[in-house]
Amino acid sequence: MPAAKLRLMATLAALAISAGAAGAQSLDNPRCPMWFNLYDTTVQQFGNNTRGNRQAPAPVMNAARQVRMGNCLTFARALAGLDAIPEAAGAKARTPSGPAIRPIYIHAGIVTSTEDDARARAFFERQGLGVRSVGAAYLGRRIYVGPFATAGQLEAARTLAIQAGFAYPYPAAI
Repeated sequence: MPAAKLRLMATLAALAISAGAAGAQSLDNPRCPMWFNLYDTTVQQFGNNTRGNRQAPAPVMNAARQVRMGNCLTFARALAGLDAIPEAAGAKARTPSGPAIRPIYIHAGIVTSTEDDARARAFFERQGLGVRSVGAAYLGRRIYVGPFATAGQLEAARTLAIQAGFAYPYPAAI
């Protein structure tokens, strides 16, 4: 068996084992923003090329493992109440209030399925907010909302993301 295929099989096996140990997103782990920032920094430094037979570099895989093992991913059960939130809930995030800030996004969280990605994007769009999702090697899709130009908007968007089921939204430049 070719060495590249063996490496791929070993990587997939390691991911399956480590993914099985990860649980649901936890509201009592304040380290999640730190793990997300570590992942961001690692991807910026090493890239996350996963095309063809090439894998993302080992440091990216290790940083992703920290996010998973920290229970920082957002699974469907956390988003169960998403559709019950009224469309008017996003009004504060659309209305400028407080001091002006450099335009910035909220990183709502990382979803693990295309269905949850579509549901989260549709939710924030119904709220009248800009939203985009970006692939994250070994994790899923990252949900970014914004940009926001005032401190009040930023805080309202963060609160809305928590209400929607995301445990650790934080300001992030993308």
